[in-house]
Amino acid sequence: MNASDLGKSIKTVRRQKGFTLKYLHQSTGVHYTQISKMERGGCKLPSKNLLKVCDFLHISYAPATKPARSESVTKRVQELIRSWPQSEGVIRHFLEGVEMALEAGHLT
Repeated sequence: MNASDLGKSIKTVRRQKGFTLKYLHQSTGVHYTQISKMERGGCKLPSKNLLKVCDFLHISYAPATKPARSESVTKRVQELIRSWPQSEGVIRHFLEGVEMALEAGHLT
């Protein structure tokens, strides 16, 4: 599920239950401006606060399906970094290791 769809679900369920942003803030400890941002699809997936709100509203957060795998290595790396920003450092270290091995003549 992407951020926009999840945000719409949060807003729909919150309204169906008659909860205000302020009530949801008081119940979850997540600031109401952050909840509003979530409802507009402007949040990182998954975040600790997003999961708190989803748990409180009994909304399942699970990616519906994995995106289709791109054949381009560049696109695959960009997709990985977009979905898991912390992976950029791991990828950078991997590439540096490969470059060092090439320079040392360990890879042919």
